[in-house]
Amino acid sequence: MRKILHMTVLTIFALSCMIATVACGPDSKEPLTPAPAPKPEATITKPEPKPTTEGYVVDITEEGFSPQTITVPAGTKVTWHNRDPLRRHWVQGVGGSFDTRVIPVEARMSWTFTEPGIYEYYCVYHREETGTVIVE
Repeated sequence: MRKILHMTVLTIFALSCMIATVACGPDSKEPLTPAPAPKPEATITKPEPKPTTEGYVVDITEEGFSPQTITVPAGTKVTWHNRDPLRRHWVQGVGGSFDTRVIPVEARMSWTFTEPGIYEYYCVYHREETGTVIVE
């Protein structure tokens, strides 16, 4: 009887470990809740060795967005450059105001802000990474 109880406890422990491993898998999977489809303004370009002189560039690193807040005039293109060597990112405006979709390592995604306002955003994969675009 004691042996059966011991085996039952070990089996439950092993199953719990497997469930935790699956639930906490790598962050390279798509998020569970799909984001809305991108608007036509979202574009992807190949990375360039130097930041573009057209518009503003926000670097994405292991620590988050840099700069975290930028102020731009209306009609300005903002480009997020994923410089995180290990992870992809996905920039999305709070409330769905804009969406770059997935940004692979060393890729860039842009969004043109046409309307004045304050656009707070976050990384869909790493929600602690946040930033703000202020459009004047």
